[in-house]
Amino acid sequence: MRKLFSDLDARIKFIAVLAMVITVVLIPQGQWGLFTGYFVFISILLVLSQTKIGFILKRLFTVLPFILMITIFTPFFKEGNVVFTYNFWWGGINVTKEGLALLLGVITKSILSVLSILFLLSTTTFSELLNGFIKMKVPGIMVLLLSFMYRYMDVLITEMKTLERARDARYFGGKIFRQIGMAGNIVATLFLRALERSERVYAALLARGYNGGKERNGFLGGK
Repeated sequence: MRKLFSDLDARIKFIAVLAMVITVVLIPQGQWGLFTGYFVFISILLVLSQTKIGFILKRLFTVLPFILMITIFTPFFKEGNVVFTYNFWWGGINVTKEGLALLLGVITKSILSVLSILFLLSTTTFSELLNGFIKMKVPGIMVLLLSFMYRYMDVLITEMKTLERARDARYFGGKIFRQIGMAGNIVATLFLRALERSERVYAALLARGYNGGKERNGFLGGK
């Protein structure tokens, strides 16, 4: 069954997964029966495609913190029945029942969408996906940006780990605001290093006859 999924055209899989994600997003809040049915459906696809549980959990837990960062303030701004109140020195912030329900719904939709994308990634190589985008007439600049992002992701991760080791060697904790400031410094440094590296890579490409991606087939490994 995995071979069947892997042999499918990347365009078909991408369009199908895109339709699945849109369907999940459009499910009304509180329709937990539909959410459960969709979870069972995507779980069956992942099992049939023989996707390893470690592959799913590793990437799911990588994305989950970003989902929480985006949605964590939802309960504070949704009006409704107040469940409890956080008191600060400048006043209080109410957490509503409707806000908590919205938070849970958004997190559920996000996780189901990520699982759908993981099904696509587990059955399609990145080069096949990029070549599928080319056949779908996706703008060349977007395909090239995705290709560069994929190629240099490991480099950025290595840079991040280097900065974390440097922080651990010189920093021994402190108040929460100081920790936030330290994290901000790491993000800013990583951004500057990525910018400098991108300029060096672009200069190296120009020195080797880079033409703006007009001949992408050999670059992406497709036909």
